[in-house]
Amino acid sequence: MALFAKFKRPFQGILCSFLCLAAGQSRRKSLFKNGTLVGFFYWIDLILRGSTMASQWYSITSQKLYLAKILLSQLDQPIEQAQINPQTAILKEAITQGAIELLLRARSTLLVMVAQYHQQKDAEPLSLEELKARISYETQDLEDLETLQSIPSSWWNHLVQLEKALKQPPVPKKTVSADNIIAISTEDVADRSAKGLQKTLTAMTDFARAVEDRHSEW
Repeated sequence: MALFAKFKRPFQGILCSFLCLAAGQSRRKSLFKNGTLVGFFYWIDLILRGSTMASQWYSITSQKLYLAKILLSQLDQPIEQAQINPQTAILKEAITQGAIELLLRARSTLLVMVAQYHQQKDAEPLSLEELKARISYETQDLEDLETLQSIPSSWWNHLVQLEKALKQPPVPKKTVSADNIIAISTEDVADRSAKGLQKTLTAMTDFARAVEDRHSEW
């Protein structure tokens, strides 16, 4: 099947030519309604077009992840330089938030990519729930996403925590005392470290590639 994926674009052109010669542009839909062979090829053509569009969304997702990787590489600044440059703390925060925003945008484009692979061409789901509402049948893509959602330490839930932290005002630092030391230690704080963000980025990259490879084999 991988060999077929390699020649998918040329095959798509052949199908379009076949349809025009066999039926003509104006008769495609009517022949499909009559259940002819041309109708079958018409649907194959639509599937291939949807696959091509989904691949474009994979490229967009990969671009967002790559840009986030570039930003995260800037966080590995030596301590000596940080002490000399008084603006380093502000720059680090800007880079961190920029990387998080790119990861969140990559999650959004990933959901659109999955929708496109399942012929939901006008869908732009913003959540897993919206994606599931669009795809009414069981798929490996949805199963994998639901599994990630159920694992607290997954990249999916890490992004949920990061997004929540970005939308809320900073939490005032509490004074350590016997009354609040337990509350402080149990606060749910998103991991914004370069290492934590890089771990999520790598997991997202692997997931997006797995989805792309799964559908490209058809």
